[in-house]
Amino acid sequence: MEKNICTFVGIADDYAIVAGGNSPEIKILKRKEYEKSQICVYDRSFSHAEARVSPDGSRFLLFDYKSFRLQDKDGNIIKDVEIPDSKKVSDQQYSHKSGNLAVMYNNALIIYSGIDGKVLYEAQNLKYVKYSKFGVHTVDAKGVFRLINIDTAMEENVQNIIGEHGVFCGFIVDDNFLNGGKVTGVGKTPNGYFCAVSRGDNCTVYNESAEKIFETNISPENEAFFTDNEIIIAPKHGTPIVYSLKDGSKINELEKDSYITYITQLEEYVMSEYITVNGDHYGILLDKNSYEPLAYMAGLADIYNNQLIFDYNKGDLRKTNIYSINDLINIGIKFNEERN
Repeated sequence: MEKNICTFVGIADDYAIVAGGNSPEIKILKRKEYEKSQICVYDRSFSHAEARVSPDGSRFLLFDYKSFRLQDKDGNIIKDVEIPDSKKVSDQQYSHKSGNLAVMYNNALIIYSGIDGKVLYEAQNLKYVKYSKFGVHTVDAKGVFRLINIDTAMEENVQNIIGEHGVFCGFIVDDNFLNGGKVTGVGKTPNGYFCAVSRGDNCTVYNESAEKIFETNISPENEAFFTDNEIIIAPKHGTPIVYSLKDGSKINELEKDSYITYITQLEEYVMSEYITVNGDHYGILLDKNSYEPLAYMAGLADIYNNQLIFDYNKGDLRKTNIYSINDLINIGIKFNEERN
């Protein structure tokens, strides 16, 4: 039987017509809504670049560098906030543990509450600000280093250091240690602290004992991301590379010529997240051992309780589970059994 090749598709509202030039057959399709996948609705007119789900799933944060909106699942607004000096914002990071939002500048830090949107912590006139998943590292004008816990907004490590730069990596990585270089990433893993330092065209990875694990040749403009056992070094322009934290061996290369924003370690996978030049977000699901790509996730906004959250800027957020091949087979078997 000759296969019907689709050469025409017409879409209007919730219906679509599909036809092919080699067959008189026409298929009429109706869009199916999956209401159970919807976890919140929001005002489509509110401009935002990112969306996050609170730890208990009751609140939702829509934000960009200019402002943020904290709301409930029905779209009721808890707090609207205009971010001060938005053109000077260098980074924003959301904590899935508390729901707090850290807004970072080259010389300032503000932490907003994920419960009511109020300011929990603010510091101005800083010499240095660097984010890590276990805290924000700052150095003030007097040379005092502070590690700020995003979840509690408390200063956990305070000490005088040498120079204007400093991060905590089991020890203080200060200007003496950097020797003209800069920290491009610091992480806390089950095996201890690690940091990546770029000097010229070389990036060196150190452990918490200040011992060099390995060194690689890469653009000085890079950012390092950490999982329990790997480090991903992503140049600003180029291909992110995955290395073993144990011996520095190369594991794989990730999406080429895309700006990587997050690396999230899941139970059986690793999710790499990206943003395009047009501001569109997407994710690529990776095998946790080989880092080979398994699936492309357009519109990925967040990962909550091992579920994927999608935002297509249509006024709602939707969720879906991550299914393995065996999961899908079992679902198919169950479906057939119930149908028969």
